[in-house]
Amino acid sequence: MKQGKCSVVAYGDAVLDIILYPRRGLIGESVFVDEAYLSPGGAASNTAVGLSRLGVNSCILVSIGGDVVGRMIIEDFEKERVDTSYVRVLSDHQTGLVVSIVLENGRKYLLSFRGASRMNTIEPELMERVLANAKLLFISGYVFDNIDGGESVVKLVKAAYHYNIPVYLELGGFPFEERKDIIPHLRGFVNFLSLSLDDLGSLTPFSNVEESLSYVYSLIKPGYIFLKLGKQGSLVFDGVEYRYVKPCSVELVDPTGCGDAFNAGVVYALLNNYKPLEAAHVGNAMGGFKAMGKGARYLPRSIDELKSFMQDKCSYNSLE
Repeated sequence: MKQGKCSVVAYGDAVLDIILYPRRGLIGESVFVDEAYLSPGGAASNTAVGLSRLGVNSCILVSIGGDVVGRMIIEDFEKERVDTSYVRVLSDHQTGLVVSIVLENGRKYLLSFRGASRMNTIEPELMERVLANAKLLFISGYVFDNIDGGESVVKLVKAAYHYNIPVYLELGGFPFEERKDIIPHLRGFVNFLSLSLDDLGSLTPFSNVEESLSYVYSLIKPGYIFLKLGKQGSLVFDGVEYRYVKPCSVELVDPTGCGDAFNAGVVYALLNNYKPLEAAHVGNAMGGFKAMGKGARYLPRSIDELKSFMQDKCSYNSLE
């Protein structure tokens, strides 16, 4: 679907997820797998698909290879009604692959080959085009591993600031050890920052969550931080107050993509003028729904399905 007008522009990766469910964990040299699951993935792609299903006109800014996997990903975007105007096909590169090993206790191991996604840099004239009609810019932390070392990210964030477009930055996938130096260049240009407990631990010298969040806040100076706590829910921090948000009551099947689903729920709510605390409730609902099924694309098919889920499984169900 090529339209060129998007409420949300999602900048990040488009890959093929290969999810394996070992029979008895990772024991020995030969591991038997009872089930395997293949699906298009990538944090930005999953978020864009989640938003599209909720009725948001989303567009994806990614690079894929000129291979069968890339063609499959394009077809999936078309099916999910995600705008493909800014998808770059690089014939001399392979589309990225992510192998995810999910154990029975919910622990997950990832092996990532970003492939063409690492070539996903942005020229200034393209920045102007993609931001022309956007209401929000979503950025995945993986793009800081691109061949330009994140230079495109900094320019894009500052361009969004110039056009008064809110920026939602997801730190998952950020190469913390290699690119901590770029973080000061984002200071004051990010409206909403999303990260997990693992991300928080990689970025800060503190073990205490509140101290760690205050430290990250001082580094980037976002409007709000959304801390994803997995099955424990989430936490919202505005630089002064820490607000805990309870999770929805679900049985975990597969954690793959739960963080991306959370982001889609939060962004949807923010676009609809929900306050950040209310948005975190919607994010928890999307993440909770995704947790019940396998693969990153186990998401509500519509806003009505999400509403029904929230009424049944969540303490917060005011989604209008």
